[in-house]
Amino acid sequence: MIFFETEPDIQSIIQPDVQDAAKKTLEMLLSILNLDFIRKDIEFTSIYKEILYASDGMLKYWYRTGNYDVTAFEQEYLEMINHWEIVYGKGMENDRKQL
Repeated sequence: MIFFETEPDIQSIIQPDVQDAAKKTLEMLLSILNLDFIRKDIEFTSIYKEILYASDGMLKYWYRTGNYDVTAFEQEYLEMINHWEIVYGKGMENDRKQL
């Protein structure tokens, strides 16, 4: 799992810690999640990696641009969560093939 960082020096320093934390979090999530709510044709590990990458990228962008509008950040993040629920979850949207 690669942390969203473009600076090689920074990435090489933080990568081992990020990978360890991501692995431990994934293991914890897999132990408590009810996978019946997730489509069977998609592995949760893939979903988790996509969420981490998108979240890290979003946070990095906000940090580097100095834009700390918490309300806007929350709204954008909720939109991403809604997208993931539609694409990966079981529900009417998927039943109608509206991915």
